[in-house]
Parts: sequence; C-alpha cells; structure tokens
Amino acid sequence: MLYPFTTKGQITERLQSDNDFVVECLQSVGNARTNSLLPASERRGFMVSHARRGNALCEAFTKNQKLSEPEIVEARKLMLSYTKQLARILRRKAIQENPELAKVAEVFSAK
Repeated sequence: MLYPFTTKGQITERLQSDNDFVVECLQSVGNARTNSLLPASERRGFMVSHARRGNALCEAFTKNQKLSEPEIVEARKLMLSYTKQLARILRRKAIQENPELAKVAEVFSAK
C-alpha cells in the first residue's frame, strides 16, 4: 500500500515552485494556534522566533490579498521550517475530505 498523504519532501518541492501554495501554507500555520476545531495538542502555529514575522506576513496577505515578491521569498523560507506541521495539516484535511483515509492513516500510524 502506498502512502496516500502529502509527505514533507513533497511539501518542500512544492514550496520551492508554487507561490500560491506558499501563501496557503503560511495561512494554515498562522491559523493553527487559534483554530478551535483542532485538539489543543495540535494547535502549534509559528515558533516564538518566527511569530512576529509570520503573523506580519499573514496580516499583509489578508490586507492586500497578495504578497510582494520579497514577502513571498521570506514566507517560502519560513515555511520550509514547518514541513512536519504542514504534513499533519494536509493529512487532517485529506481525512476530512475523505473519511475512508482515516483507516489508511492508522495503518501508517499517522493520525
């Protein structure tokens, strides 16, 4: 059985080439700390050392509905530190969209 979820390596590759994915990831990590739908143990968000800049980039996107090229470069660099958290977020999203994947996740000990 092949692993059906997005891997950290795939996330890294996509972050390198897809600006829209960079923004999507930035928003996902930025919203993770305050997402009341997540179990408390999974409300991670930005590390303290990244919180100020990560939140500023999220706010810039929310305000302008886009990021400048220098902001994209900075967001990409930041998101490369969060591939493990992003893999969890994308796995959870895939399971929500297709509940049958929950059984597959158990086979791989990925919940």
